[in-house]
Amino acid sequence: MTASPLNITVQDVDHCGIVAEICDDMELVEQINLVLVAIRKK
Repeated sequence: MTASPLNITVQDVDHCGIVAEICDDMELVEQINLVLVAIRKK
């Protein structure tokens, strides 16, 4: 049995994961959706 090399690609996303987690903790998407619903009802 021979091992074959793996093709691994690494991408540096810097702070994107941290920003996404903060937005999730703040429930930012939900707040924006509430505002958009209120605007559409006008």
